[in-house]
Amino acid sequence: MTAYFETSRSIQTISAGAWTHWRGWEIMSFKRKGLLSPNFYAIVIALPNKHAIFYAPHGFELTRDELDTIKHLSFDIVITTFTHFVLPAFLGGEINLGAAAAEKLIEQLGPKYAVNTHDELKEKFGLVAKIAHVIPFDQDRAKPDGMFTPIPFDGKKHDLKI
Repeated sequence: MTAYFETSRSIQTISAGAWTHWRGWEIMSFKRKGLLSPNFYAIVIALPNKHAIFYAPHGFELTRDELDTIKHLSFDIVITTFTHFVLPAFLGGEINLGAAAAEKLIEQLGPKYAVNTHDELKEKFGLVAKIAHVIPFDQDRAKPDGMFTPIPFDGKKHDLKI
């Protein structure tokens, strides 16, 4: 993931797999790559007190080495998708990794909260509507203990207590 942010008058690149230090924060991006796998990205933003946020909009599967790299952090929030969205390989293959990957991330990182993102109902037209395999985010899976905090993307107003 090439992310850029301004530091004074320069632009700094966040390289995958390496810590970037910026104004007391630690930032690292992860990139899943492979010949047939889609490009999935995730980013960790950690404060000096080692509290952190893990953001993976399309889902992410951490390797043992990646997990070891961030095990010193205390994750307050994991933000990821719970929708599984798959197209044929020639159109991109697996677009969103889905609930199983999200639940594994939550198990690995042990955050205080998990917030869904990118789980709105996808509008599908034409060929995509016929060939996409989608298992949508299930709001009923939200845990009453508050560990999982759903943020609905259905265009309606909601009263959420976080």
